Amino acid sequence: MKLLHTTLFLISLVCSVWSSNAQDTIQIPAENAAKLKYGLRIGADAGKLIRSALDDEYKGFEIVGDYRLTKSWYLAGELGTEEKTTTNDYLSVTTSGSYFKAGADYNMYDNWYGMDNMIYAGFRVGASTFSQTRNSYTVYNTNQYWGEQNSSNESVKFGGLSAIWVELQI
Repeated sequence: MKLLHTTLFLISLVCSVWSSNAQDTIQIPAENAAKLKYGLRIGADAGKLIRSALDDEYKGFEIVGDYRLTKSWYLAGELGTEEKTTTNDYLSVTTSGSYFKAGADYNMYDNWYGMDNMIYAGFRVGASTFSQTRNSYTVYNTNQYWGEQNSSNESVKFGGLSAIWVELQI
């Protein structure tokens, strides 16, 4: 019985080695190979457009673009503007501004023939100029023995604000 198992093992080992050596690589002629498209791609953020149409307290638009440098590396950029009003029980604030983000993306997806999909990781460096307007406020006071709560509907604008940040995109 041991001899039978050993013989079967050796025969299957020889067959597997022999079959793996028998495989040839197939060369695809250059005229049939998929041509990688290099160039500029431009689009818009549909989420911001849909939210602007559905939410009365939000307006936003963003243009995105990238440029393919190599098979896997892209230069990417985003340019946008937003305005949002946030209201709760004690505060109403409107923030509006524009921003620019630039960075790079690395495509980790190995596409099939003729496909151009992306699963990427990258980073962005962003800069923004914006303003905030305090529309109204109410100071919350649990002890109303000495009077009513302090509140104001006076609109005060804080302009000329700016920010710089870094984003990791996964």
